[in-house]
Formats: sequence, C-alpha cells, structure tokens
Amino acid sequence: MFLVPRHPQRFVFCFTLLLGLTGMPSATALALDRATITTVQEQIYEVVVRKPEHDPLSYERPLPLELLPYTVRTDKYIATGTAFLIAPNRLLSAAHVLRPGFKSQYPTPQLRDRHGKVHDIGQVHQYDARRDFIVFSLKNPPPGNGLPLNPVPVLNDKVYAVGNAHGEGVVFRDGLYTSDTPEQMKGAWKWLRFSAAASPGNSGGPLLNERGEVIGIVLRKSENENLNYALPVREVLNAPKNLADIEMLIGYRLDNMDMTRRDTFHKQVPLPRDYATFHRDLTADLSRFYAGLLKALLAEHQGRIFPNGPGASAMLHRTRNAIMPGVIAKGDDGQWDMFLPKTTRADLEGGGMLIKGSVGNMHLTRLRRPDAIPQRRLYADSKLHMDLMLQGNKWTRAVGAENVRITSLGKASEERWHVDHYGRRWLVRVWNVPHVDQKVILISLPTPEGFVSFIRGANTTNADEHVADLLALTNFFYVSYYGTLAQWREFLRDPEVLPGIFRHIALTIDYRQRLRLNTRHFTVELPASAISINEDSDLSLRFTYFRDGARTIWDIGGVVFGDHKNTGTAFSVFRNPQPLANLSAESRSDWEKLVNRQHPYDHKAFQHESKTVISSPITPGGVSESLASKPVIYTGHYIVDGAHDQQNLESRLGQFVKGVTILER
Repeated sequence: MFLVPRHPQRFVFCFTLLLGLTGMPSATALALDRATITTVQEQIYEVVVRKPEHDPLSYERPLPLELLPYTVRTDKYIATGTAFLIAPNRLLSAAHVLRPGFKSQYPTPQLRDRHGKVHDIGQVHQYDARRDFIVFSLKNPPPGNGLPLNPVPVLNDKVYAVGNAHGEGVVFRDGLYTSDTPEQMKGAWKWLRFSAAASPGNSGGPLLNERGEVIGIVLRKSENENLNYALPVREVLNAPKNLADIEMLIGYRLDNMDMTRRDTFHKQVPLPRDYATFHRDLTADLSRFYAGLLKALLAEHQGRIFPNGPGASAMLHRTRNAIMPGVIAKGDDGQWDMFLPKTTRADLEGGGMLIKGSVGNMHLTRLRRPDAIPQRRLYADSKLHMDLMLQGNKWTRAVGAENVRITSLGKASEERWHVDHYGRRWLVRVWNVPHVDQKVILISLPTPEGFVSFIRGANTTNADEHVADLLALTNFFYVSYYGTLAQWREFLRDPEVLPGIFRHIALTIDYRQRLRLNTRHFTVELPASAISINEDSDLSLRFTYFRDGARTIWDIGGVVFGDHKNTGTAFSVFRNPQPLANLSAESRSDWEKLVNRQHPYDHKAFQHESKTVISSPITPGGVSESLASKPVIYTGHYIVDGAHDQQNLESRLGQFVKGVTILER
C-alpha cells in the first residue's frame, strides 16, 4: 500500500513482541493422536475483525477482486491471530493480537470457532504488556474445560506450534523446544525458543508438548533463523490475578533533530473490566503519555532547538529562496540549516502543478491550483484538495498481482485549523484508508498559488501521534510566498487564513499604474514605468526568521517584483543583518564587501549566466553615507534577461531605489 513510511522518531521499547512470523509449515505431527488433535482444535479460536463495509476510495477502474483467493473475497472477517481456552470461559492469547490501547478503524476483535460461529469478547481478567499475554472471557461462552497447562517444559522435547497460520485455518507444526533466551529489558524471565515453523496468524496460539499440554504462547519468529519465541505458560500462572500490568519504555524524537526523550509508561489497572472500556481508557492514557513526551522533549532541549542556541545563528542571518518549501533541521555539524528536498514535478489538468520531494522522512509538496479553481474552494472542499494531490501521485491499491490507481480518497474524516508559533494558519486534514487500517495526513499552509504541505501516511494506531509530530514541525517550516499579481489579489481576500504577520503587510495593486508594498520594516512603490504591472506579473515575499529584540520573529527578509511570470526580469530588495563574530568567514567577508560597497554591491552591472545584474546598498544619504556602524543594511537589485549596458541598468535601479523607504532603525 502507498504512503507507509518507516517512522523511527517514535520507538517503543515495550517488549510487546509484535508478530513477524514467517516460514513454511512442516507436515502435521503424527505423535499427537487423532483424539488429542480433535480436542485441541475444539478449543482453538481464530481472532478476527470484521472487514470495513464501506470503501470511501475511488479507482481508475473496477478492482479485479476475482484475482483474490475465494476465501479472501467471500470472508466477512480478517483473521489476525489465535486464542485458546485454558479453563471454562477463560481464554489466553498474545496481548498484541487483541491490541487493547491501539486505535483502529476496524471493529472490536471477535473470536471464531472451528465451526464458523463468531463470539464477542466480554471481560479482561489478566493482562501484561511486557510479557505479551491477555486472559479474557466471552459474552456467550461455548462449552469447554480448556487445554491442560504444563509450567515445567523439558528442554529438547518435541513441540507443536498450533494456530491460525496465514489466516487459513488452524494447523499443527512440529519441532523442538531448543533453548531459553532472557527477555531483553531486565532479564526478568526467559522466552522459550523452538524450531517448529510459525507464520503470521500463529501469534497467540499454544505451544504444545507431545502430551498435548500447553507449555507456552507463540509470539514471534526470530529475525534471522527459524528459532521462534514463546512465552512460558508459567509466566501466566504466576502473574497476579485480576490485574493489568502495562509497562513500556517509550522514546520520542522529531525528524529534524537528534534529541530524544525516553520515559516509562507504567500503569496497573484492577480487573476484570469490560474489554471495550479497558481498550478505550488505555488508548486515552497512551495518547496523553505520547503528548507529554513530545512536550517534555521540546521543553528539555529548548535552549538547543532552533531558534535558540549557537547552532541557530547562521539561519537567523540569511534569507533563502524557498518557493518549494524546506525544513529547518539540525545538520551533522550541529548547525541548524534549511534543507530543501530533491523534487519531481507533475502537471495537473487546467494549468495546475504538483511538486513533491522529501527531506529524510518529511514529505513536502507544493500545489499550484488549476486556473479555473478558486482558492476558497480548496479551503472548503477536502475531496477536491486530495483529488488534486492524487493527480500528481500514483498511489495504488494492490489486488492480487495487479496495482490499481487510486483517484480519490473521498472527503476528509478530520478537518481543523492549526496556528503555529509564528502565527501561520495550517489546514489539517486526515483521510481514512479502511482496507489497510491506515490514514493519510495532509497539513497545508495556504499560499497565493494554492498550498504548501507536509504529507504522511500512517497506521491508524499511531496516526494521532504522526499529526502531533507534523504540527510540531510546522514551527520549522521555511517557505517563500510566490504568485502572480492576480493570485495575490485573490489570496489576500481571505484574511482569516493569512498568517498573523499579514496584519502588518499591505499590498496595493493597480494594474498598469502602480504597485505598493508596505511592511513593518520597509515600503516599496513601483510605477508602471519601472516594471510591468499586470495580472501575469509576479511577486515573491522571501520570509525568514530573525531576531527582533529578545524574540525571534518570522517576517519578510526580501521581496522580488517580477516583470512577468515567464521571464527573469525583476527588482528586489533584501534585508542584510550584520553577522555575529561566530559565523563563517564567508558571511563576514560578504558583509565587509557590502559595508565597503565592493562587488557585487558597487552599483556596477555584471553578467550572471544569461542575465545582467546590478546591486547597491539602499541608504537615505546616498553613496556618501557610511555603512560601517549599521546593524542592518538593505540592498536593492535589478536583474534583467540578456546583456544590457551600465547606463540603462543604473537608471532603472535608481528609479526603483527612489521608491524604497527603510523604516527599520
């Protein structure tokens, strides 16, 4: 399935051993007599969840469901594991099979017996997350006294792994009980290791000896050899009755930094409790714990996380072009910098465009809406928003050996606005993908063109934590606002979606007459005699982060006025703060050139690639004004396609600079 990135920033050290079972079944063992096998089969259950009844997705063609096996097509349930009876109306399974505390789009797990009857889970009677077992009862229990339990297994005895292998029915597979392995956290018990084959679906089933006695619960397969893991049944017998013990060592890290936070979630809950209530309360407790870990991580390292700490200085003294958004991240050298993704582009119908790329595990997009789609419609229509994303992303659903393209995810299941630390308003949208129990998360910042976004796919169980991660990462987003003047006019009509800084920005557009931009630090007025001012002229606001007294703000560090969206001719003005002493020699050298009006700030035209450029400081006192004591210097630039003479460019730049007023002191 599409969009399921590895998510290393949230790593759970609870030794709830999630099933990774593989292997081919061996022949059914003959040492167990037919009567014993029949008795065992009557007390083994499939753990199942009911398939989603509604699919909100649309596809480019009908799904070729005939390629699926008959049982997969026709079964209303999905088999997820195995459970077995150990006493009248007492069943045992792996905790991770029933998954209390883990969110899902699927209904509550149920049990299905060998005759196809489905039973509802009633109460939880014992639970241990680290040992990975759960003892529970059914609401309408079938008859049965349970399989005999043997807490003293004999090393090198023949054993049988019994369970619902691959969701295709209960099978018996033989091997040896080969060894013991201490559990990984504290060595508090030893796992049974066995060579009988085990497959996905076996998890939670019994490990039997030759007499049909349960010696362990099958949990997982070894990663690199056929020595699988089981929990000794004595750990269940010795565990406290009527108690849930949940202990997990959990770590948290954001994608753009190397700082981590670890803490232990430990909770004990008196039992018995209704499974649904136990699941609901544990889910809420874990969600609060994850939120607390993220908050603690950011608080603990606040002095070293951008915009704080010596590693942030360089970023606070530069303005970068990021029409395709980037992320501020901590580099291997300990310095915070803006990282841009390598990108691919897809043209959309109607003049739209989608550019996408990744910085590590952070997936970024830039969406230019088609010409006929108003900006407000994108804010209101989540289906349209994602449909446009799907035009530029070939996401598919696997059906048998074929992959069918997904054309729509339907309407978002969750939708809200979020305001980051710098007053930027983000549209948070989440779509359900029920058939794989996943969600697609899109967190988007409106721009004159459309949206720039984070996008991520996640399993439903931790999708909320992925959303929290991305919302934290919005504070490290680096983007320039670009658009034609027509797009800017439409964009500015919706002040409720604009970042807070736009309260201090005024853009006046009079086509074929003048263009005026007012900001807190400077103003610019351009007459039509200096540059074309029409619907297809463009404007780029180069936002950056810099110090304003004791605080860091997000504000305009530069502005580029383009003659036309398809040419490179433009006027620009940029803010240049004096670099600190600890910044690079290159930064200090560039500052010295600016202070001394040396090339390229000497008011002399020069060739750069296929363009001609002229630049100079902007000073009220003209060329004679000293720049040596100024903490901030503004520069004006004129760039034009082709080769042009000094006199022409000098005149045009002078006309532009006359319209610039510096307000910053």
